Formats: sequence, structure tokens, C-alpha cells
Amino acid sequence: MAEPLALVATAHPTVLLWPDFDQGTLCRPPVAGCARRSDDGGMMHQMRAEYGADGEAGGVRLWHMVRGEESVAMCGRELDPAARVREAVDWGKTPELCCHTCGAYFLREAPYLAAEHP
Repeated sequence: MAEPLALVATAHPTVLLWPDFDQGTLCRPPVAGCARRSDDGGMMHQMRAEYGADGEAGGVRLWHMVRGEESVAMCGRELDPAARVREAVDWGKTPELCCHTCGAYFLREAPYLAAEHP
């Protein structure tokens, strides 16, 4: 991913602006996981399941966030590479709990843009 070109102070916390090469301008980054893709076309973030002692048959114990298609969660927990995955936009919308630490790291990488959340 390209590096930010500018820091802009606004009424909200500092906003990083990224190059929009198609338009030749600066723009805010899209919300991670919301159809955001890395330079190689892969997802920037996705949710990956952690199973309990009974494995997949016992159901999801906790959801973690991973970068790309990694099997190590943002909190550092090693997850089964074959574990179920969900799109990042499902974070907080599951009946199972989501890892608090992963959520904190994810939110630092995925700014809330009110205009994208009507």
C-alpha cells in the first residue's frame, strides 16, 4: 500500500491522506475490510475463528482479526489456517464474542468515516 502523503488536522483526530492515483488527488483511506484490497488484490483484514477444545465441531469460541490471509491474529494468537473466516465488516455483528485486543488494533488501522456509515 502507498504511504500517506499528508497529515491533515481537522476537528477529528489527525486524518491520514493517501494518494488516489486514478484521480491524481489525495483522499481518506477506505475502511479496512470494506472491499478494501491490498496492492496484490487480497483483503486487508478478515476475521478468523478460534475454536475451543472440541475444534470446529464445538463451534466458534472467539473471533479474531488477521491481516490479509494470515493465521496469526493481530493479538498474536496462532490460529488454525483452515479455520472459518468472515469479512472484516462483520466485526461486532456475530453472536460469538470478538477478541478485544484484535478489535483495538483493528480500529487503529480502520478509521471511522461517518459518511461511509449512514
